[in-house]
Amino acid sequence: RPSKPLAVMVATVEDAGAIALLSAAERRLLESPERPIVLLAKRGKAAALMTGAAPAEAVALAEAVALAEAVAPGIGQIGVMLPAFPLHTLLSDPDGAGPMPPLVMTSCNLSGEPIDVDNAAVLDHFAPVVDGFLLHDRDIHLPCDDSVVRVAAGHLLPLRRSRGYAPLPLSLTDDGPDLLAVGGDVKGTICVARGNRAWMSQHIGDLATPGSLATLERTVRHLLALFAVRPAAVVADLHPGYHSTAFAARIAAEIGVPLLRVQHHEAHAAALLADHVATHGSLPPRPLLIATCDGTGFHPDGSIAGGEFFQCAGSDAAGRGVLGGLTGDGLRPCARLAPFLLPGGDAAIRHPWRTALALLHAADIPWHAALAPVALAHASAPILRRQLDRRLLCTPTTSLGRLFDGVAALLGLRQSIDYEGEAALALESIATDPRAAPREYRFRIVPGEGTLLRCEWQGMIGAIVADILAEVPARDSAAGFHRAVARMIVDVVARVAPSEQTLGWGVGLTGGVFQNALLVEETLSALVAAGHEPFCHRIVPPNDGGLALGQIVLGREILGRKRGLG
Repeated sequence: RPSKPLAVMVATVEDAGAIALLSAAERRLLESPERPIVLLAKRGKAAALMTGAAPAEAVALAEAVALAEAVAPGIGQIGVMLPAFPLHTLLSDPDGAGPMPPLVMTSCNLSGEPIDVDNAAVLDHFAPVVDGFLLHDRDIHLPCDDSVVRVAAGHLLPLRRSRGYAPLPLSLTDDGPDLLAVGGDVKGTICVARGNRAWMSQHIGDLATPGSLATLERTVRHLLALFAVRPAAVVADLHPGYHSTAFAARIAAEIGVPLLRVQHHEAHAAALLADHVATHGSLPPRPLLIATCDGTGFHPDGSIAGGEFFQCAGSDAAGRGVLGGLTGDGLRPCARLAPFLLPGGDAAIRHPWRTALALLHAADIPWHAALAPVALAHASAPILRRQLDRRLLCTPTTSLGRLFDGVAALLGLRQSIDYEGEAALALESIATDPRAAPREYRFRIVPGEGTLLRCEWQGMIGAIVADILAEVPARDSAAGFHRAVARMIVDVVARVAPSEQTLGWGVGLTGGVFQNALLVEETLSALVAAGHEPFCHRIVPPNDGGLALGQIVLGREILGRKRGLG
């Protein structure tokens, strides 16, 4: 695990303050009964210099911090938690003489596998790689990962909803049929609903192995029994290759109910609306626009979507959330990111330098040898150019997440990644440098296919490349890119809103891109300045960990329409 960050446990919130910068909101989260892992800005020599400390002061701060750079390499954040159990307290202060240094804490699983909870399996799997075991004779019934949160604009932004939060119930607007929703294949969670309540499972993880699928099935059967849910249907993603969808089809056939399929980004939008209703009791009493931006989501045209905008109604005269008709006229696509190609499909996701070259190709920008992705491609550059010219083994995408990856590669931050979101996290880290002077970049909003608007990024990429060649600091370009994305969302609202509309819109932010606290803060600020009422996730994650809740909402709408048709 050379690149993916690890979390650390410290004994007290004062110890947390020795390794990370803490706001009042972050301190409250650390000390809350849920005891999540909280993503915090690192202290240390580099962080101190970034915040303007003199070099001598920065060195003194760094020497006081017992935290290896390899714990969270190359990024400006660190995940920190306080003891959540008596055992944690004993580990953090074993002899009562004072707290230990920060302890790296990670789940008991091999890479890509679910958590091991059986003592015999743990001894067998980990004997070659660990020095000691602390076992208990009380069996673990169901594994549950730590929750992960961060603060954006002073509020909780959940990244992983698990221990401490799941399976606390979520209030829905109305009663409806019992349902089971299985989420997606990444950051897997499931959701069950009965009456006007829904229950999200703990974080299950990526469904890439037989072990993780077995955990998925065990979790489904556990929650169905625990909450006495008798599903009238099972809901899954539209993606034809998802393991979760295949599992949902098998469970639906087993219990003799329909399998309902819903589009990925519509489910994200519905999850955000349900989150807002559960938090505030209703939706804003105004027209709504939902920006749904992530890395990968199957679109019915076969492309990989990820920069989608929807319109829908707000609350009705009684103040109730109008979630009805979300899959019909109630949730209407209104804008998309301009598409580009992913040469090699998944290969471009694992190697953002390929995406960067695809962006240059689509924008008709010369492949200058001084650009890091071009230098890395070297002899293979002509081959890749021909592949893009012929659209051979290239997957079209509208993904804002992939655009983040491509910009990170152009700026020389990450050419290949070891985990999802690594390039975007590196881009956010340098953009938050207080020394950054954001460059002025802008998306163009133009008419697209049919009634859709298209958000064109080509001119912005050209401006970023010009700045790179002019040796403008990467942090300035990274900060400018974040600001441009925020401004794009404001510009889409301005183009969608009719000229006679004087009441500000409610604007929702969802999808994995909005795990980025800097982007959330920039976007909220820009929307408020434009007179709108923005909102984002407070209960379920904006990433695929919240997908199953949206599937519940859409599944009920589909069943309601079918019953209405008789």
